[in-house]
Amino acid sequence: MRIAVDAAGPEPAPDIVIKGTLEAWREARQSSNVIYPVFYGPSDTIRQILYAEGEEPDEFEVVHAPDIVQADDVPSDVISLKTASSIVRAVQHLATGAVSAFVSMGNTGAVVASARAYLGRLRWVSKPALAAPLPRNGEPGLLLDVGATSDPRNSHLLQFAAMGAAFSELVYRISNPKVGLLNIGSEPHKGDELAREAYRQLSRSPLHFIGNVEGGDLFTGKADVIVCSGMVGNTLIKFAESIPFLLRERVGNEPWFPRLLGALKDLDYARYGGATLLGVDGPVIIGHGRSGAGAVRRALFWAREMVRADMTRVLKDSVFRVRRAHWLTNPFSRMEGSEEDG
Repeated sequence: MRIAVDAAGPEPAPDIVIKGTLEAWREARQSSNVIYPVFYGPSDTIRQILYAEGEEPDEFEVVHAPDIVQADDVPSDVISLKTASSIVRAVQHLATGAVSAFVSMGNTGAVVASARAYLGRLRWVSKPALAAPLPRNGEPGLLLDVGATSDPRNSHLLQFAAMGAAFSELVYRISNPKVGLLNIGSEPHKGDELAREAYRQLSRSPLHFIGNVEGGDLFTGKADVIVCSGMVGNTLIKFAESIPFLLRERVGNEPWFPRLLGALKDLDYARYGGATLLGVDGPVIIGHGRSGAGAVRRALFWAREMVRADMTRVLKDSVFRVRRAHWLTNPFSRMEGSEEDG
């Protein structure tokens, strides 16, 4: 399986990305599901790092991509002005079928914009969503969106729920996953107009919607899939990731701190590798800019699982089923949230 890897940097540095990718490649060679990484970035730099890691550079495919996408680059500028960047070229190759999946630890907005521009959205999906695992006892829960769509409509939240439910059922083997809408209270009338209308649409859907959930329910297992806007979701996961760092700063010298840190290991993004971009026509995994080699390694394996599970097809079927049920109960809603609304 050929997986495109963004090895251009600047965060994390190319040597970290390449090291993690090589760890996944070496481990996968021992199984029947071999990973063939295709590196995108400045070719001379990539070849030098491969040599330093003890590998023969000519054994790996390297696609020269000299344009470097910075963390503060505007996504629309990347796809129009930095077409020779690792992100744009990798997504273009994914669109043509030259690679099976794409893994990037770079600029999230640039990856999302490139995926929308070159892969396109799945049919019946108006906006993509980034899905991140939520630690809990047993299989993880799922939180979406965590950064792809900051200002969704209520119809988008319904689509997120459909994609999240399909993902949880296929990947985490959760039968008929419970879907919750993140809100400021559990009552149906709570929240702004977006939340109230999303509640009504989810209530009429064929999904196992349990109603509103609050911030304190994130890690309890009350809901298997929790839906929210990208701005809220991104804020939540970054807050969760900051907790171990805060504790290390405050009580890191205490003798019991290592045990506490072990109990909080599930909040470490490196354990999961990255978030999955749902709603575009191809497997895309986006990791954290602070990722180490271990997180990159896990992201490669996660991308492989998305391809093997045929996630794109499953999502198409799930979203169509939910939207069809919504149309049957709300015949005038076909004008809302259409394929062309985003």
